[in-house]
Amino acid sequence: MIEKGKVIKVFDGLAEILLETGEFCNKCSHCSANSNTVKKVIAKNNLSAKIGDKVKVFVNENILFASFLFYFIPLVSLLFFMFLGSKLKLNDLEVFLLGIGGMLFSYFIIRCIGKYIKVKNYIMEIIK
Repeated sequence: MIEKGKVIKVFDGLAEILLETGEFCNKCSHCSANSNTVKKVIAKNNLSAKIGDKVKVFVNENILFASFLFYFIPLVSLLFFMFLGSKLKLNDLEVFLLGIGGMLFSYFIIRCIGKYIKVKNYIMEIIK
């Protein structure tokens, strides 16, 4: 999917871009909302775009998989470990701490897996 936007900041081979929201934006939570019509994203700046340039950004649809990986799995892990703690007849504080520990463990596993998955496939890129 290709979205249009304007470069507002450039740093370390990346660019911060204000995107005009498109149809795809309603289904995705990758961007931070600025208003109802504009979203702010970070994209690879392979074309050396400068501040103020109008650009087109390629939004890889695999971002949904990345969102699943980084948000859903830790949530499920938190709930699973809290359920496990309650079945082991632990007190509320221990159940809570076990849940948080399980969630942190899942982040560690995701980080290890992330080294083997090409994360660059999940980053937006300026194409024009």
